[in-house]
Amino acid sequence: MSIVFEPSNDDTKELLSTEITSAITFWLPYIIIENLEILNVEDDSSLLHTIKITLTFSVDGFSTDKITIIANEDSSTITIE
Repeated sequence: MSIVFEPSNDDTKELLSTEITSAITFWLPYIIIENLEILNVEDDSSLLHTIKITLTFSVDGFSTDKITIIANEDSSTITIE
């Protein structure tokens, strides 16, 4: 919650990455983060007031899955592939 009203810039992306990685490592140690991509308007001009987080992970090295979270001022969506 402390990140919600922060400006959407590279510092915020780094903070989000650290928070997500730390939480997964602590609470779900069997989850292996394969890739964590965080995009904002600086990366894609269509993401005005929006942040897109894509987490690619595996469980103990078995199957790989991807979760995409798109959060903006109107709503949030989560897609699991």
